[in-house]
Amino acid sequence: MNPDPTDLPAAPDEADDVVDLASASTVLHPVAPTSITQAAEAARPADPVPGDRLGQYRLVRELGAGGMGLVFEAEDEWLNRRVAVKVLRSDLPAEQAARERFLREARAMAAVEHENVCTIYQVNEADGRPYMAMQLLAGETLETRLDREPRLSVAEAARIGRQVALGLAAAHAKGMVHRDVKPSNVWLEAGTGRVRLLDFGLALARDNPHLTHTGFVIGTPAFMSPEQARGEPLDGRSDLFSLGAILYLMTTGERPFEGATAMTVMRNLELHHPARVNVKRVDVPAPFSNLVMELLAKDRKDRPASVTVAADRLARPELVRPTHLPVAPPQVPAVVRPPARSPAISAWPTPYRHPGPATSTVRILLMVAAVSVGLALYWRYDVTNYGGLEVVPDVPEAEVQVRQDGQLKHTSVTDRKFTVRPGSYELVLVKPKNGYKLSRTMVEVTRGRVEQVRVVRDLGGR
Repeated sequence: MNPDPTDLPAAPDEADDVVDLASASTVLHPVAPTSITQAAEAARPADPVPGDRLGQYRLVRELGAGGMGLVFEAEDEWLNRRVAVKVLRSDLPAEQAARERFLREARAMAAVEHENVCTIYQVNEADGRPYMAMQLLAGETLETRLDREPRLSVAEAARIGRQVALGLAAAHAKGMVHRDVKPSNVWLEAGTGRVRLLDFGLALARDNPHLTHTGFVIGTPAFMSPEQARGEPLDGRSDLFSLGAILYLMTTGERPFEGATAMTVMRNLELHHPARVNVKRVDVPAPFSNLVMELLAKDRKDRPASVTVAADRLARPELVRPTHLPVAPPQVPAVVRPPARSPAISAWPTPYRHPGPATSTVRILLMVAAVSVGLALYWRYDVTNYGGLEVVPDVPEAEVQVRQDGQLKHTSVTDRKFTVRPGSYELVLVKPKNGYKLSRTMVEVTRGRVEQVRVVRDLGGR
């Protein structure tokens, strides 16, 4: 039985893949004069339709259309199997640039062989138009899944995130950075739920330039890393940030960085610190929340070292173990007991006896013992239930904020030492903005121990 057309991969909408830094609009292409444009359009071959052939592939039905290509279900007449064929559209304003990008996507995906990456069978041309034949998948994108089910269980989010990381690891091993990891590029196979990464159209070798034109940045703003938004050279840690944004969305139902325009989102990437996952959703275990916030670190050096490290951590049981929150005990109805029988009244009442000196001494000793035990318990479980946090700046005017669960706890301006309860704390360098950095931005404080964070010079090594 053939998969339903709505369940098969279509070319993703790429309108938000290129952002104009000046106006934050969508893709801007140079427009040729009308006569030249008409002549070029007349020379272009028409888009293929079901029944046409591209090489050994007979197109059966159209599955979808995206910003660059048309996707068809096709019959491989040589190998007698069904495949998906993606072909470049004919109405693209900058056909040569689109052609180069299309071929780049096909070659990048074909170079990565992994169970969590969509398999490319062939890259070729027919009638002057490039196409690629790839694995025909049944299922849906993660974007479609989240439209139907905005919040996934922590275990399911960790499973999907781990398989995304493993697919990225295979790409990174080939020297490729995906640069557009987002829910619409994560395919979930029907039946198994296995992840397949799609659309390597933005993937480039790590040493290639990142900007297409001056003032343009490639990527999807809500899921791109801060360094990608700044147009800096990228490595695999940029994809880690995008993975963190997907994990945040899967568990909270919200994107970590929102905005009415692309420029607003990109500004928030630089300045906004989203609330921790387990603040948005209290049943999320702290280790899972901590990993997501590490992946979303502004400085790539504060993220996990690689996607392989992230995949290993996502496989740990403590990340998905349910959190058992304290709850009030159930109200138990009081047991009605029969009244105790009154003792027989003696005909002769017992005379009153004044407590002697020995009895008074025992009572006093018992009271002193009770106070001592109370003070010991207070000292043991309250007074000493703290740790320390010390900010050591190399520049006198440094200002550092100490946050916990998205809330501001302390600001280090004149006071540099703080007594805090055990837990995870986030540190944000407010000033100076340039030339300095924190030795670490996430600190785990334990009881009786002082954690030290330094404000040091940033020598520019990234």
